Amino acid sequence: MKNIVKVGIVAVASLWLTACGSNTANSIIKGVSLRTYEHPSTHHQYMEVKAEIDSANMIFPTAYLQVVDPKNPEKELGTVHLQSDFNGKNLLVVNADISGFKLGSYIGESKLPNGNPLPVAGLSNVFALNVKGEKTRIYVGEYQDQVVLGVAVAMKEFDGLAASVPNSNLFFAFPQDSGVSGIAGFFTGSTSSTSGIALFAKTTFTSPLGMQKLSRASATGAPQFRVNALKSSDMWKTQYFFWDLNRRGGKLHLAK
Repeated sequence: MKNIVKVGIVAVASLWLTACGSNTANSIIKGVSLRTYEHPSTHHQYMEVKAEIDSANMIFPTAYLQVVDPKNPEKELGTVHLQSDFNGKNLLVVNADISGFKLGSYIGESKLPNGNPLPVAGLSNVFALNVKGEKTRIYVGEYQDQVVLGVAVAMKEFDGLAASVPNSNLFFAFPQDSGVSGIAGFFTGSTSSTSGIALFAKTTFTSPLGMQKLSRASATGAPQFRVNALKSSDMWKTQYFFWDLNRRGGKLHLAK
């Protein structure tokens, strides 16, 4: 009987973790789109990443979060939008005023909320701002004409994973057929509200930008994304966490 239960746990949780061996996100990221545009009045450059996440019956909270200019709270510099539908698809959208981040010189914490380095190497500058009142952070990184946009969203329920697998990252590359270079995954810390999900994507800016799809960034050269795997004992604990979370309904809440 115990062996049957173990097989069931692995089968359910593997919806999130079958990609570990190949370091691809085919079982997690079901669709990714990426675009840039120029604001008609300010002429600031914007970048938006939209990801559809199939998260093994986990349910994202519905939230629309704003990142504002610390020097001018009336000025919006970015947004994070999360929502879930009845088909088990979760949507994560991050949008940022790239020009506003750079003009404000918001050189921020180039680490994830768990204190680990960002899973992106080769950036010359990293600008970061927190969503006011939430444990959510937007990152804008740059290297020459390449820009990386990222978001880390701490989730209350992921404290349970941190209790058994602390201070860890697990990131997968976007599917190659998405045409977008990036990674997505989760991170865990050692204290409350420092664990959750994250996503990073890059592109090469062209001029003029206009309302158009982003140019595909080369997979070679800086910046480089870091994909990784967990050791087998931690993988088993992670699989059990997702199985247990699904068993309890799978509903996620933003960490405070």
